[in-house]
Amino acid sequence: MQEGENMSKFDMVSEFYITPNENDFALTGICGVGYNDFHFVKPIKHFHTMYYPSLHFILSGEGTYRIGDASYDLHAGQMFLVLDGCPMCYYPKEGKEWRYVWFSFYSKKLYSFLDTVGINENNVVANIKDPKKTEELLLKIFEMDNKQGNTAFAALSLFFEVLSCERTEPFEREGRKQHYVSTVKKYLEDNYSRPDLKIESLCDRIHLSHSYMSRIFREIEGCSIMNRLEDIRMERACFLLTATDFSVSRVGYSVGYNDILHFMKRFKRKYGMTCVEYRQEKKNLKI
Repeated sequence: MQEGENMSKFDMVSEFYITPNENDFALTGICGVGYNDFHFVKPIKHFHTMYYPSLHFILSGEGTYRIGDASYDLHAGQMFLVLDGCPMCYYPKEGKEWRYVWFSFYSKKLYSFLDTVGINENNVVANIKDPKKTEELLLKIFEMDNKQGNTAFAALSLFFEVLSCERTEPFEREGRKQHYVSTVKKYLEDNYSRPDLKIESLCDRIHLSHSYMSRIFREIEGCSIMNRLEDIRMERACFLLTATDFSVSRVGYSVGYNDILHFMKRFKRKYGMTCVEYRQEKKNLKI
């Protein structure tokens, strides 16, 4: 947290929220905006669903966000998206209770703007680009008043002001995609020999859904992640067949296959010959 006036404003209250009237809610698509530090509110650790999506900006502390089968350990300087109708729960870490400001909305148009800050249903967690500036902007929620008729419009204005601060340019988003793909490729290169290799584990670590990662990988590389993994394993198998006297079984185990029969079938399908034939052909070429 920041020192001085900004810090004291957030410290003055434990919970604060604004709920627009029905007319303004319908006009703006904003359902509410608020602040919470969980000092008095009991965290909900069981899965439940929300009627409307909401975007949360973590100002300090740490916590956990679970959605579906994914679990994220979050901290200050990050934002996360809660999806409507999707089983989830989120709660602070004991002793390091988080503080956050949230916006809830129902408009599909507002939802579509989230992609400009690198967050969407496939990527529900992102780092806040400028935490200090974003926090300063979010202090404006304390200037809102439920008794005023323009609450929803003030909340909508603040919502766009924060998104504008966090906005990433198209080329930045494309660069982020390339970074994710490069991360997956390195992960495959480093872990291809593990029979239990799971892309889901990597996706959880970088806060991406498996479906989104698979889509952008195919978009950039022109093949699926599993196809790339098999290519790496087969290339390594070819090297071992040529450079060592390892048995076919040992080669298969070395490149990540527990089922050697499956390995031999995949090898023959890819190269049009058995492992033994491949090894013999390479030996003949050396003579």
